[in-house]
Amino acid sequence: MDANGWQRAVGVFFCYALPALDKALNDFTEEAGTARWYLYDIDRGAILEDPGEIVASVRSKPETPRRCTTNQPTLVEIRAKVEKHIKNTYLKRVDAPAGVSPSLRCWMELNEG
Repeated sequence: MDANGWQRAVGVFFCYALPALDKALNDFTEEAGTARWYLYDIDRGAILEDPGEIVASVRSKPETPRRCTTNQPTLVEIRAKVEKHIKNTYLKRVDAPAGVSPSLRCWMELNEG
């Protein structure tokens, strides 16, 4: 837990641009959509979407050391799980047609709980 009592997760944080229907263009665009945070919590094997649950895990200071310790195949697998989750939740909810997909804007490995 951090100083505020928040549980810090070990995992991978992602920020995705999610397309939505632009009614003027009658097409799905990122400009009509939103950005959303996702955190894959390795210990729980869960994907978190609530910013309140995620914020403590991604909070850092400029002097926080940066290092990647998770092997690349595991990171690729986690990203695929999050993108499948987005497809099965958000993209289905907005009835996005085939070929419409989220766009990864940033990611960060979280390796200290």
